[in-house]
Amino acid sequence: MFAVPAHAANEYDVRASTSPTKSGTTKKPAPVGVNLGFTIRDTEGGRPLSLERFTALFEGVAINTNAFAKCSATSIEQAKSDRGCPSGSLVASGFARNVAGDRSNRKDASIRCYLTLKLYNSGNNKMALFVRGDPNQTGDKACPIDLATAIPISVIRSARGTSLRLSIPETLKHPLATLTNALVEVDLKVKRMTKKVKGRNVGLFETTGRCVRGKRAVTITFNNEGGDTAVQSTRAACS
Repeated sequence: MFAVPAHAANEYDVRASTSPTKSGTTKKPAPVGVNLGFTIRDTEGGRPLSLERFTALFEGVAINTNAFAKCSATSIEQAKSDRGCPSGSLVASGFARNVAGDRSNRKDASIRCYLTLKLYNSGNNKMALFVRGDPNQTGDKACPIDLATAIPISVIRSARGTSLRLSIPETLKHPLATLTNALVEVDLKVKRMTKKVKGRNVGLFETTGRCVRGKRAVTITFNNEGGDTAVQSTRAACS
């Protein structure tokens, strides 16, 4: 399913799943792993609009950040490395593919950059996404710049579920004054993590309901440069 706002040049494809698919309830939550990904394309085959911010809402999902080991975006950013993060704070891994080109020419998507992603739990309804680009890699996993930065993520609770929200730093959107960088694909796999807390097996991510006719809604709101906004949903299997 694609969302193509009439005034925008981006189109989106969102994918999501939980493992296991069996859903818990508010009284008996079920710990799960989560897979989340999306692709962004330009309707005319050029470089997509650069992403400013995105918010991913998982309906009927709770996140327990205070029950697990923690590593903050600030500590990673100061070290320009995640080597100091304690064992057990790494909760997900994945990748992001990017294209960049002349800031004044949306047809220019000549520079490609592959970034590895590591998601760390930071506690107090926060997470940190460590982004790494390595010019020493070859082929489709290369990035022309040496990059190591951490992006803070806010965990937002609501009656519908839990959202993860992050803003893209200016240094990633515009690595040079003459360049604009655009995300074209993100894939992130969150591990199923549990810990005993007061006699209960608590999950980092837990399903708590909202499984409707075998499907759970996952919705991403994309806010792009220029004030363009698009909302795209998918349905994750559940039972």
